[in-house]
Amino acid sequence: MTDNATRIAFIGGGNMATAIIGGLVRQGLAPAQIAVVEPFEEARQRLDQQFGVQAEAAPGPALAGASMVVWAVKPQTFKEAAAQAGPTSGRPCT
Repeated sequence: MTDNATRIAFIGGGNMATAIIGGLVRQGLAPAQIAVVEPFEEARQRLDQQFGVQAEAAPGPALAGASMVVWAVKPQTFKEAAAQAGPTSGRPCT
């Protein structure tokens, strides 16, 4: 599906991200190539148990090193998520 250098980071780890991650893993993307920024502990644990993906409470190096970022947040929380992710991603988020 993708080469080993591809890293996909998800902002948000809810239902939408879970569905996409499940499809990616089923298609052969290694869990080590997927990172998730998810503020809720329960959701992070679920993602780890279900797929073995790296899930962090806040943006960090995994986001900065991603070759692709998927925004999987509800519209009403996008502005807050973008403000937190902007300094870490090296990309403008306004």
